[in-house]
Amino acid sequence: MSERILGLSVRWRAPFDERFYGRLRPALLGDLVVARAGDRLVAVDRRDGRRAWAVSVEREGGGGSFVEAIGDVAVTDRRDPSTKRSHLVAVTAGGAAAWDRELSGNIGRSAVRSGDRELVALVLDAPHQLVRVEPAGGLDVVGLPHPGTSVARAGDGWVIGRAGPAAGHPALFAWRAGAVTAARDAAPQVLGVHVAGDRVVTLERHDGALALVGRTPSLDVAWRVPVASDVHGADGDAVVALLGDPEAPAPARLDAATGAIRWRAAPLAGRAARVSLAGDLVAISHDDGATLLGVDGAVIGTSEHAVSPHRADGADVLLLVDRALLCLSRA
Repeated sequence: MSERILGLSVRWRAPFDERFYGRLRPALLGDLVVARAGDRLVAVDRRDGRRAWAVSVEREGGGGSFVEAIGDVAVTDRRDPSTKRSHLVAVTAGGAAAWDRELSGNIGRSAVRSGDRELVALVLDAPHQLVRVEPAGGLDVVGLPHPGTSVARAGDGWVIGRAGPAAGHPALFAWRAGAVTAARDAAPQVLGVHVAGDRVVTLERHDGALALVGRTPSLDVAWRVPVASDVHGADGDAVVALLGDPEAPAPARLDAATGAIRWRAAPLAGRAARVSLAGDLVAISHDDGATLLGVDGAVIGTSEHAVSPHRADGADVLLLVDRALLCLSRA
């Protein structure tokens, strides 16, 4: 019988001695799957899992905060211990170093968004900046009037949220053509921002209470749903959040436009550490390992190990688990 993990058959397994950072979603770069393994980027053939190359990107340890593919390069980050600044680093599909761009401060995982032809990062330190980088390494740096820790593209502008206190600055604002539109009623802490269609969905904390909030393009509140954890995932027109008891939360899939609950699954056995949503599959890492849910919230399978955020590629599901990069098949 073929090996199965999370209820799906294993099409290939690429084990590594390197320390994988399981919180990072693998990236697709042409015929390669690229993942962060400690201080290196590692690429394998997406057809059979054979290793293509491994490239050192970090000088003194560290595991980075993201891995993304834009155009013909894979991009990750490193932090220079001498300057205390983040760098964006790119590697080609052939495994060659493409470029290394130093930023004016630090970035974080939620401060990065990627598209097909650009990657955007927020500099968390003053001066506050939004940085756009192209596949060839060209940088477009825009000064921001307010700090932010999470960002999402909204039409021809950006929506930026702030997770920590900053006196005199809004916790949520839109930035378009150099003009700021601040949300009038945002909670003091905005922990995440996602844009689906004409809705901006934020995760907000006020006086210890957490809620997912759907907002209009002008950032007015359209709906609000209390949640049990700051762990959540978003993809397309849906958001997955945890409802009910924080010690045994129930995963639920919400419509980003209305806040309506599409499905609510059975409670988890323990607290969740990470949620990812890609296509119609939801992967949740929690105290007892990981659970994979399907389109209706039913459990497809479980794992005794936590898993990384997953990436859907047709019938294949790509993720990291137990010191290996796996391709699981839904066929």
